Amino acid sequence: MTGPDAELGRYVRREFNRRPVDSTRLEIQVIGGRIYLSGTIANLRSQPGVPLQEEILLVEKIISQHRDARGVFNQARVSATRPDDTQHGPHRVGHRRR
Repeated sequence: MTGPDAELGRYVRREFNRRPVDSTRLEIQVIGGRIYLSGTIANLRSQPGVPLQEEILLVEKIISQHRDARGVFNQARVSATRPDDTQHGPHRVGHRRR
C-alpha cells in the first residue's frame, strides 16, 4: 500500500483498535480506496459480552465515510472467543507459548 491507500489502512486499523474487540487477527488490505477485511474478529477476554456484529457494523459505517474510501468488503470471520483460547487451551500467566 502506498500513499492514500496506506493512510486509509492505518485509519481502519485505528478505528478497530478503538473498539472493545480483538482485531489482532484481522487482515486489512486497501486497493484503490477499496477496503478488504479478512481474518478473524473476536471478543476480548476482558469483555466477553460485547456484541461483535454491532461493533463491526459501527466500524464499517465510520470507515466507509472516510474521504478516500471507495467501499468496504468484509469477509472477516466473527468468533465469540479468541482463536488461541480454543486451539491451545487456557493461557497461564507467566507462561510463554512458542
